[in-house]
Amino acid sequence: MVTEIAATSLFRGLDRGVSDNVVLRHDGGVITDVSEGAGPTSGPRSFVIPAFVNAHDHARVTASSFGAVGMPLESWILRTALGTPVDPYLTAASALARSAKAGCAAMMVHYTRPSGTMPMLEEAKVIARAASNVGIRIAFALAVRDQNPIVYGDAEPVLAGLSRDDRKTIEDLFVRVPMSPKAYIEMTDAIAAAITGPMVDVQLGPPACNGARSRSLKPLPRTRCGPAAASTCTCWRPCISAPGRTRTFPTWCDGCATSASSPSG
Repeated sequence: MVTEIAATSLFRGLDRGVSDNVVLRHDGGVITDVSEGAGPTSGPRSFVIPAFVNAHDHARVTASSFGAVGMPLESWILRTALGTPVDPYLTAASALARSAKAGCAAMMVHYTRPSGTMPMLEEAKVIARAASNVGIRIAFALAVRDQNPIVYGDAEPVLAGLSRDDRKTIEDLFVRVPMSPKAYIEMTDAIAAAITGPMVDVQLGPPACNGARSRSLKPLPRTRCGPAAASTCTCWRPCISAPGRTRTFPTWCDGCATSASSPSG
C-alpha cells in the first residue's frame, strides 16, 4: 500500500541537501518516489529526515533500574554481576523498543555482558528475535576482554588486602578465563551463520585497549570489527596492507591498556 507524506522540507542527503514542498511516497517501508514542486501544505509544517541510528548500545536494562543514573561507570558496573539475570529477550526488546520510540531505525549492539542463562549462540538468536519483533535493524558484536576485570592495571594490590574468603568471592564473580582469539572468531562466525540477514549484521567487537591486550587483538580482522574498535584507543594507527590481504590490528599498545581513563562498558 502506497503512503504519501507531504513535507514542508525534506533532507535528501549530503549531496542533495534539503528540498522544500515535496511529497514522499513509500510502499511497504521502501521509498518509491519523491515529487518536488508540491504546493505548501495547509497543516502543520514538517521536516522529514532519515531515521536515526543508535550507534552504541548494550541492549540491556537502563542504569535507572538499579539507581545508577548519572553515576560514573566505575562506581556501578561491577554491581551488575550481583543482580539476578534478567530474561535476555525482555531485556533486549525493551532496550530496542526505547531506541525505536526515540526515532532510531537501527542500533549497534555491543553485547558486553551475556546473561549466562543460556549458551551464547542461543542468546544471540534471542537478541535477533527481539530486534525482529520490534522492527529495528541491528549490528551485533559480542565483546571480548582478557585483562583488567576488576581495576585498571594489576589487581593484586587490591586483592591482597582482602580476606581469603572475600578474595575468593571477588575472583569467582569477576575473574574469568578469557576466550582465545581463535575461539572468539569461531563463536562470532557461528553467531553470524545463525542470525545474519537483511536486518542483522554480525561483527567482531573488541573493547577499548584497557580490556584487551594487543596480542589478543592482532589476530582479529579489522575489516570485520565494529566501530568501537577504532574509536576507543588512542594508539590506533592506520593499517597498510597489500591488495587482497586481510587487514589486522598491527599497532595496539599494551601501555595504554592500563592508562585508559574509562572502560568500554
